[in-house]
Amino acid sequence: RIDGNPDAVSVIDGGTNTVVGTVTLALANVPDSVGVNPNTHRVYVSNSGTNTVSVIHDPPSLIPVRVPLEGRSNHNARIDFHLSQGTSVLQTFTAIPTDSNGRATLQSWLPAGTYDLFAKEFHCLRGVVRNVTIPVPDGSEIVFSPLLTGECDNSNGISLNDFSFLAKHFGQVATRPDSIPTTNEEFNQIPWVADVEESGGVSLNDFSWLAKNFGTPG
Repeated sequence: RIDGNPDAVSVIDGGTNTVVGTVTLALANVPDSVGVNPNTHRVYVSNSGTNTVSVIHDPPSLIPVRVPLEGRSNHNARIDFHLSQGTSVLQTFTAIPTDSNGRATLQSWLPAGTYDLFAKEFHCLRGVVRNVTIPVPDGSEIVFSPLLTGECDNSNGISLNDFSFLAKHFGQVATRPDSIPTTNEEFNQIPWVADVEESGGVSLNDFSWLAKNFGTPG
């Protein structure tokens, strides 16, 4: 709400329709209209006095996570995450880099509540931690069970299709590409897709992980 003060905006709690604070803008801004993006919790204020736009937003909730990957000593990877309630996906995080211990920190502007957090790495089946509370309590970390490995096509299932890509690239040197492969053409061209333990080459070890989890649904 534009306040009576020519350089201030009132903050209103949508649940109670009461003013909970005031944001003072730079002198002579003269705010005259407000727009809200509910997905990012940002408020945009146009200022007629300076012909500028001010952006007001809450800091995000930080979600520390650790995602170990089966069969690896170095858990550095690029992980896709999403937060859900029931069958509704509410926020996605794409190709988030984790460190050698599988750790990363996600940022979310979702309202306080309980969510399911999913994680998917190219070579591994999707994992989930249920009933994650946001904001995450100070000092806490969301720890996944090790994601089961053996995928060569990122389909969230380990099948004969994965075996065919491993057989094609068996014995080849494998280097992690700059971007994640997404098509069968790329799967046929890039040996990394079959290096399920990311050792730098496609070997019997990769086959053993595929065999161990063969037929397991994600």
